[in-house]
Amino acid sequence: MQWYTGNVFYDTLLIVGFIYTALILVSSFFGTAQYGGRFGARGKGMKLGSKLGWVVMESPGLLVFPLVYVAGSNALEPVPLFFLCIWMIHYTNRALVTPLLMRVQPGAQSSFALNVVFAGWFTLSLHGYFNAAYISELGDQYTIGWFSDPRFIVGLAFHSIFTQTPFCAICARCIQIQTSLAIKYRMAAYSNG
Repeated sequence: MQWYTGNVFYDTLLIVGFIYTALILVSSFFGTAQYGGRFGARGKGMKLGSKLGWVVMESPGLLVFPLVYVAGSNALEPVPLFFLCIWMIHYTNRALVTPLLMRVQPGAQSSFALNVVFAGWFTLSLHGYFNAAYISELGDQYTIGWFSDPRFIVGLAFHSIFTQTPFCAICARCIQIQTSLAIKYRMAAYSNG
């Protein structure tokens, strides 16, 4: 099916991605993914430790994107190379640095469900393929002029402001507090009735 890029494989896989997203959205109303501490302790089946589970789940982000990227005809152009660098920095942080910084109680039981790992593999494989194929092959707008395009400049400014400043730490702390309160409320509601 050709409808977005003209590439049959890409466009068909994009439809698969949209269907998968809809299925995940619907399933999220009926349960919680079993990964890490508070969410993974219940449930049955084989599980990994939090750190190992996270590394294994995020590994396609470090593998799929560069493998697809190098096959693209625009792989050596400056703008796609910039996006490759940004991607690799981001997923090195997500897949390797974040698990090293996780606090896990010594002797804690394994709590990262394998179905979450498999869902992560599928999601990140699609994500990596879509972005790498479009950036290095299918997208023709990523010329050197993109660096002066307002969309790029505004996006880079937002990224710099909201992810690389104390503002990001404040937002992360607010989200952490809100999540903690929501978990306490759910646990209280669960134990009361």
